[in-house]
Amino acid sequence: MRNNQKKFNEVYQDLLRRIVMFGVLSMLLIASARITGWIIMEYAGFASAVYTIVLIGMLIYVFIIKTKDAKK
Repeated sequence: MRNNQKKFNEVYQDLLRRIVMFGVLSMLLIASARITGWIIMEYAGFASAVYTIVLIGMLIYVFIIKTKDAKK
């Protein structure tokens, strides 16, 4: 059980890193698109924002599994 908690913590931290990375990337791309007027950068920023939302969903799923495993 302790090994499972360690794996869940690693996955949880990896997802947090990715969320921060893609969240910042999407903000930078959208802001750059507004300044330069390049539409392709805006679409890339929106795609990155959607991926960030998917990662947040995965983070919630891992958190639920982690808490259920800790109760056992």
